[in-house]
Amino acid sequence: MLKKVFFIFLLFWSNMSECNAQISIGMQLGATDNYLNTSINNLPSTVIKSHLGYKIGIPILYKISSTILIEGCPSLIQKNYSINRTDSLEGIVTQYNNTYTQLGVICHFVYGRQLQVFG
Repeated sequence: MLKKVFFIFLLFWSNMSECNAQISIGMQLGATDNYLNTSINNLPSTVIKSHLGYKIGIPILYKISSTILIEGCPSLIQKNYSINRTDSLEGIVTQYNNTYTQLGVICHFVYGRQLQVFG
């Protein structure tokens, strides 16, 4: 019973108090569908197929001042495709799984309360 009362008090208190954090951390998840765009004139009876991949990122937002914020997002991206042979060469498949790391850096400039400019 005491735990329930404490939890309810903590819940109401946290909603009433104002919190200001300098660092915000989040999570990004997504699916990718990659297709190779190339000329395969030298490979007759060949089809390029797209395959699903993923993107996982952890955005970190650091507040330098009330108007300037820096965001970095280290990400892991996977892009997949395959080259399939057709006709008499059917059954020969070459699968490509490419995994990349990426670090995106964004600078946020905030002017007033209504207008936000991203650069």
